[in-house]
Amino acid sequence: ISRCVDGQMLIAPAKTGKVAFVDIADIARVATHILVKGGYENQVLNLTGPSAHSFTEVAAMLSSHSTDKSKNITHVAPPCWLARFILPFKAGVSFNFANRLVDLMASLDEGSETHVHDTVEKVTGQAPLSLQDHIAQHWRDYCPSSSPDLEATERSST
Repeated sequence: ISRCVDGQMLIAPAKTGKVAFVDIADIARVATHILVKGGYENQVLNLTGPSAHSFTEVAAMLSSHSTDKSKNITHVAPPCWLARFILPFKAGVSFNFANRLVDLMASLDEGSETHVHDTVEKVTGQAPLSLQDHIAQHWRDYCPSSSPDLEATERSST
């Protein structure tokens, strides 16, 4: 998500599709558990967060952490042909990666990633981190200039 946030826009060509975003720390916990304890040989494990969200919902979550309420982040869903052209410039990715990303986004609108699985909790014994909690913990990664912690630090140092 962080590479898709450009100022006040979350650029993602998925219009209504939802994703059950999984936190990288949850992935690491599952991988560690499997490597240390074993027992999952020859199995495919679907790792997801606890709920699926549209990019419009993600933009609202990002906006809720801004201290400047006049700078809401909005989801912009350009047509796929345009996204293939602008993503390399706006997100700093290669054209090849942008093409793959746009193909993935197009599949989201068909419901490809809405499924939520309880695998993280079954394997680790801990519920996966919600997207809202992830954004709260990693706000600076998405919008460093609007981070409440950063603004408080800047005020206290002056």
